[in-house]
Order: sequence, then C-alpha cells, then structure tokens
Amino acid sequence: MILLLAALLAAQGPYDADPKHPWNELHRALFTWRPTTSREKIPPGLETDPLFWPIGFDQWTFSAPLLPVLDGFLERSGDALVKDPLKRAVLQHDLWMFFDSLEGQPLGNSRSWPPEDEAARDAARRRLARLMRRIALTPEEIRALPDNLASAVASGRHAKAFDPAEPERPFLPADLLDPKGPWVLLGRDDGTPVAEQHAKHFRRSAFFVYASLPGGAEPTLDYIRALGGLKKAASPDAAPDGSRLLFVRRLFLLDAEGRAHLSPLTEEVRIRVSPTNFPGVAGLFEFHLNRGDLFSGNGGGLRAAESQEEAVLFLFNRGCSKEQIRKSCAQCHGAKVQPSVALRYAGRDPRTLEILVSGVPLRSTTVEQEADATLKAKEADKSWTFLRKFWPKE
Repeated sequence: MILLLAALLAAQGPYDADPKHPWNELHRALFTWRPTTSREKIPPGLETDPLFWPIGFDQWTFSAPLLPVLDGFLERSGDALVKDPLKRAVLQHDLWMFFDSLEGQPLGNSRSWPPEDEAARDAARRRLARLMRRIALTPEEIRALPDNLASAVASGRHAKAFDPAEPERPFLPADLLDPKGPWVLLGRDDGTPVAEQHAKHFRRSAFFVYASLPGGAEPTLDYIRALGGLKKAASPDAAPDGSRLLFVRRLFLLDAEGRAHLSPLTEEVRIRVSPTNFPGVAGLFEFHLNRGDLFSGNGGGLRAAESQEEAVLFLFNRGCSKEQIRKSCAQCHGAKVQPSVALRYAGRDPRTLEILVSGVPLRSTTVEQEADATLKAKEADKSWTFLRKFWPKE
C-alpha cells in the first residue's frame, strides 16, 4: 500500500495534486529529458537532479521536448500559478542546471559535447533565463526559506547518532550545527572550494565537508593539520574508530538581477563513520532531496538511501548504469574515513610501487567563507558568462 501511494504521488507530480498542472508538466519534461537512450530513470524518491546529463563525447542534435513546454509556460504566464517561495526556488534551481548543461558538462578533466546546433542552444538559453528570472525570489525570501536539514533532524525520521549495534541504520547528527559541538567545517588555505571537483561539476551548488574525531574539535583539527603536512608519504591510516565525515550539498539561487545567493536548502548529505570494514554498507549513509516530501513538510524532504538501493548517479563520467548508492563514494575516495581533499596524489614509490601522497593544508572555516569561495569559482566558469549574457534586464 505504501509503495502504491508513493507511485501515485510520483505520477501526480510534486507541485500540485493535478498531474496536468503546468508546473508538474514542466517538472516531468525536465526529469524525462535524455540526450542519449542508454539512461534509466532515477527511482522515485531519489531525484536530486534532472536527467539532462550528456554522456560520452559524441555530438548530438538538440530536439528537446522541453522547449514546447517552456514556450507554453511562458506564453500563458505559468510562473504566476504558484506563489510558494519554496516551490519557486526548487524549480529555478532545476532550470539552472539545464541552462548550465547546454554548454557541455564537466567530466573529470574533460567535458562532454554540447548540442551541435548553437542557434537552438541559444534559443533554449533565452527561454530558460526568462523563466528563471520570472520565478526568482528576493534575497530576503531566499534567506527566509526553511532549513530542511534542521527539519530532517528534528523530525525524528532518522536516528540522531550512529549506533554501533545497528551500523546500517541511517542517522543525522543532532549536533552538526552546534557552534560548541564536535564538528569542524573544513576549508582550504588557498581559497579554493574544499570539494573542488564537485563544485566544478554541480556548478549551482555549494559543498561543505565536516569532520569529527573522538574527543571533539581540537583532536579533529590536529589530525587535519597532520594530513596537510605530508610530503610524498604513503597514504596515512584511517582516522580513529568513531570518527565521522559528513558531506553536505546546498543549493544556490538567483535573484531577479541574476545574483547568486546561498540558500538554506540542502540537496544531499553523505556520511561515513569509521571503521568502514563492517559487512555490507554499515557506516555509509546517503540522503537525497525528494521534492514531494520537501513541499509537504515530510522529514525535511531528505530521504535516506536503503541498504541495497541502486540508482543512476550522475557525476563526472558516470551515469550509464545503476550502482549501489551507499557505496558509490568509495570508487573515488576509497574506504577509509579521512578527508581525501587533504591528500594529493604524488606518484608511486619506485621500489614498492606504493601510492604516495602529499598534503593539502586545510583549516577550520565558516559556511559563508566556503560559499564565497565556491561563488568565485562559479563566476570564473564559462557557464556564468552565458548566464550573464542571456539574463533578461527586465
């Protein structure tokens, strides 16, 4: 019965009970668009991003079914049908991703091909920018949006601490944002976003990496400083048992002038607890934004991935097949609980072929400083040039 209800709600759409409501139709157009045919839909409940992710390096022709939907939406002032700031914020963010992807998506050290028809791309950009401006919130409205991560913690939907007796049970730490708590928000000394590659790929979001070792903030900082001092050394051991790493993705929003502001809205949370050598996915947790839950006030809109749940995960050159969600980070970051952003590959030992690393100095930072670093990187990206070019003046 619960699965049936979830399927019915997914079919209706997140914005209105009427499945034919223009906002639901636009949402479906965003979440069913596929420039290739090798893609599978994201399972209901794990839909953080629209499906506009060019895969591979072959050019493709732009023939988006989204464009007629956008035209009808603009011509009939569909933007005026929904006043709720939260819904307007989420739709704008989805449209922004589509806009950015039109010039090619970063894939590791390369980039996917954009649509080959430049005129069609520009026509799509004009439509998207017009609509993003129409549904833009004021800076005050952006700041007033709900902190859905805090709501998720307060909801009781998940445990508030890791339980070694139930190591696969998802939890959201209740003390994460306590200024006197055990968590340290990490930043780089050079002003680069700490999760630099993630920020390059998801160019409309900010990423925050928190660490907490047994004993509190000072032992955590001591451990981080020690990693930063490594010089062509073997990769250090994992952090002590009971250490926790937490990765948070929050969305930026654009005001009517096209200026970006960090919002209180969280799209994704990933957590690791050491040791990670439990069987299965114990100590590994992921939470993803679900729009229907967010709009209805259900658990802050953050759903935990189940132990064996699989999805198509769109990051760098992935996205062609399903994979186990809670193990996905290990492909790039390994199994240890240590901030990989503090380590840079430095070659191999010529005798043993052991991987060597050098340290990247990290420090304690603030949400504001990390958001500013991400915005500076965003404004240096080619996608920002297009946004400024096509953003309507009025």
